[in-house]
Amino acid sequence: MREVLASDSGYRYISQRSLELLAHARLAFKTERLSEGNLLTRGGSLEWFPWTGTKVLRTFELFAKADGLRVDVEKFSIRYVGTSREELRSHAQRIASGRISESELARHVSKPIRDRFDEYVPHDLLVEAYLREMTDIPNAGKAAQTLL
Repeated sequence: MREVLASDSGYRYISQRSLELLAHARLAFKTERLSEGNLLTRGGSLEWFPWTGTKVLRTFELFAKADGLRVDVEKFSIRYVGTSREELRSHAQRIASGRISESELARHVSKPIRDRFDEYVPHDLLVEAYLREMTDIPNAGKAAQTLL
């Protein structure tokens, strides 16, 4: 997504409305200077654009909860509410170094029920399945290194 927003390439196969939305998104990308860095300060929050997929963003949400940080997850970013740059750097260091265990993350999975009949599966097994299927701990660690 970052490469699409940073480029000026056109796409013949998308609709006119999609081209207009892309133009607005590119303008916002340039206005916010996201080509220069991936961390924005907004009021008392830090908004990080790790340019990763949904699984990694979900993983960051669990890591934040494990560290007692308040976050809001958006489609392409994660907002750390009331977190200083130093606190975020320390948090990123814990993620990148693997100091937050999978069992710590498991304690923060609040809604592991995702499929039909999950209500009949033991909670611990659902949490384990959630961590395996819905998160990406290795790539979260790599992405966290960009904040160091």
